[in-house]
Amino acid sequence: MSSNLNIPPDQVEHALRVFAAAKTYLIKVVTCILCWDSLSTLATEIRYIWKAKLTPLKVAYLINRYWTFLAMIFSTILIIRGVPPGVCAKAAFFEPGSVIVTLMSCSTILTIRMHALFGRSARVLTFLCLLMLGELAVLCVATTQFEAIALPAGINGCVATGKQGNAGFITAFAAAPLAFDSVIVVMTIHRFVS
Repeated sequence: MSSNLNIPPDQVEHALRVFAAAKTYLIKVVTCILCWDSLSTLATEIRYIWKAKLTPLKVAYLINRYWTFLAMIFSTILIIRGVPPGVCAKAAFFEPGSVIVTLMSCSTILTIRMHALFGRSARVLTFLCLLMLGELAVLCVATTQFEAIALPAGINGCVATGKQGNAGFITAFAAAPLAFDSVIVVMTIHRFVS
């Protein structure tokens, strides 16, 4: 890694230690916020979600709510307790995989809301479903271009990053949800302006 960048190995290791420490603190903070949010809205959720009939929107909501919660707890444990060397390659793919599940549940919720906002238009639903399938395809293909990098001894966890020379796939992993969300924003603005 450092040979291509001409960075001394001790500086690379120091940067990785700083990154690992920052990630550890950040994931602890995010997990606390997620726990607080889940507990503070639980009574409302029980009243309006759990007692409601099963619909695609309810399923998407429950996946988004509880998958995210479980994924954060799992990620927190992996980062704080560390990952055995043989598990790193598999554990590193959990993160982008869980991002796909979360993004697809959010995209489903947004698609259903936009379908309702546009008077249950079949054209809008078809367009957004195709767009969402395109987003899913890009995310899945991009995920195949991730690889796990074990961190130096003494640093917990491992990192999923793009394979060398495949930066476009990693960019696509970030750009696909951004494109979908941008279309949703533009359609929402258009609907309220017209």
